[in-house]
Amino acid sequence: PLPHKNMIFSRHICSSFHRHFHHKSPLPLRQIFSLPIHHHFHTSPTLCYSRKYEKIKGKKAVSDVKRTVIQSKISREIQAAVSSMRNADPEINYRLKLALDNAKRNAVTKATIEKAIQNGLQDKAADTMEQIWYAGRMGRVCLMVRALADRNKRQVTTSFLKHIFKKNGGTVGDPKSVEFAFQRKGLFVFPEGTELDQVMDDCIECNAEDVYENHEGSIVCLCDPNEYFKVKAELEKRGFAQFQDSGVVMHPLEDAIEHVKASSEIGQQLQSLVEELEEYEDVQDVYTNLRWEREDEDE
Repeated sequence: PLPHKNMIFSRHICSSFHRHFHHKSPLPLRQIFSLPIHHHFHTSPTLCYSRKYEKIKGKKAVSDVKRTVIQSKISREIQAAVSSMRNADPEINYRLKLALDNAKRNAVTKATIEKAIQNGLQDKAADTMEQIWYAGRMGRVCLMVRALADRNKRQVTTSFLKHIFKKNGGTVGDPKSVEFAFQRKGLFVFPEGTELDQVMDDCIECNAEDVYENHEGSIVCLCDPNEYFKVKAELEKRGFAQFQDSGVVMHPLEDAIEHVKASSEIGQQLQSLVEELEEYEDVQDVYTNLRWEREDEDE
């Protein structure tokens, strides 16, 4: 009888039988089954590939979900922008022009854009959509949250946002209480690997107000928000066709920036708070005056 009643035969054991009976292996069967367990079993290449594929598929699924959420929010922004002015001309409707720029950067389909524009022009429900600003704090870190909500359900949105802040150790206040920490700016973040010396002169010649390297090593260019499209066109003429990020944002003032380590307790709370805010369907943008410190930096 076999020493292991429920043993599952691997290819190694089968090959051991094959060698024993057909090649007169010097090892008796009892000795074959007494070998250490790792001699019998192994992780097959197929299983390794399967696990690797599952991990890749899992990451892709998360990425696809995030992309869907982002595109859904952009679609709502386009609809609200059109509805706010009853005008679908981006040269007249600046808010729409910004939304379309964001849609292009996030690969929103033409059909989705056209549908959002038509809904904004025709759907009476779009008239009840309004832009709402919320302010929050966690310690010395300030947050500005821009939401797009149904006017009739504004209280629901407000209550849920307060719940998210409270759950993660933050508080909600008057937007004016954090305005001191931000300024509206046009922003361009260049692709990873771009050197500061490569873009400094070009950005200055394009009327940029500031160019710097952020804590992640990316090059950031700031400009007057009303000059955003003009600066973008000039940068594109100089060969900068793709940006890691761009748009008109609420950018933190240098004097108001708060440095936090990601591994600290407040750092982990902030990560959880921002993540939950961004996942909420009514939230369009989340801005903070936070700057992550590198873990190897001195306290």
